Amino acid sequence: MIEIDKHNHKTIEKLKEIKQNGFQTILLMGGVGVGKTFLARNIFGGYFIDEPQFKQEIVAGNARLRNPEEWNCSIDKFPLEALTKHKQVIYDDIGSVDCNETYIEKTLYWLNERAKKKTEKGNPFRTIITTNLTLDELEKREKRIFSRIMENCLIITLSGPDRREKNTKSIVL
Repeated sequence: MIEIDKHNHKTIEKLKEIKQNGFQTILLMGGVGVGKTFLARNIFGGYFIDEPQFKQEIVAGNARLRNPEEWNCSIDKFPLEALTKHKQVIYDDIGSVDCNETYIEKTLYWLNERAKKKTEKGNPFRTIITTNLTLDELEKREKRIFSRIMENCLIITLSGPDRREKNTKSIVL
């Protein structure tokens, strides 16, 4: 079982509206280390999405992909069909790389394809996107991608200290 701290537990309680309102995209925003990726994985890890056969894929903003098949390649070489066929996708750290034409074209392609699809139960294909950027910063990076993300989107802002630093120890010798 995955342990959820008090802060994330509160967020998860708020996320129960996902099932009722049918949001297609969840945008998790916040500073470095506040738990965006952790929360995204937990959402698709069985808390709210009742499709046990899902495959979780994580596309990192630095153009790397990690999934159960151990794919690890540039988005330029990545088979985009994989991002369009799975019911649940996490795009981690969008906005962390420069938006060149290839990146924009491929990102718009898979976002547009996912927007058209529905599950057997008629629910939208779900996408969770995480970012350290504000809404204004995200929009300035690429307006078309921003517009596609905002369609049928639930925006959640996480705050707090960098949780990765809580176990850091410093020893002076």
